[in-house]
Amino acid sequence: MRQLHGEAFGDSSSTDCMSFPLAQGPEAQGPGDPFLGDVVVCPHVARQRDPSIYRELTLYLVHGLLHLMGYDDQRQEDRAVMERRQFAHLAWLESNKKLITP
Repeated sequence: MRQLHGEAFGDSSSTDCMSFPLAQGPEAQGPGDPFLGDVVVCPHVARQRDPSIYRELTLYLVHGLLHLMGYDDQRQEDRAVMERRQFAHLAWLESNKKLITP
């Protein structure tokens, strides 16, 4: 994960999740398109943060998908919007028993 993070973003630190859109700029796909891109998650980081791992992995997937849909978390105000969406989706998944499970 560190190697991929370094190659893709010039930062070889550990990370929990990375998103890679299929296209960027004017040709970027929108929320209605079936294929937005790839999300890579790191189970090792998830296990460090939450030994039960499954809720944390689901959170990473939701976070990565939101990035592919155009949400950003670089500025504080954008991060607040993204976090609200992320935890709303996570709450829905939990209430409908759709979390990643063993």
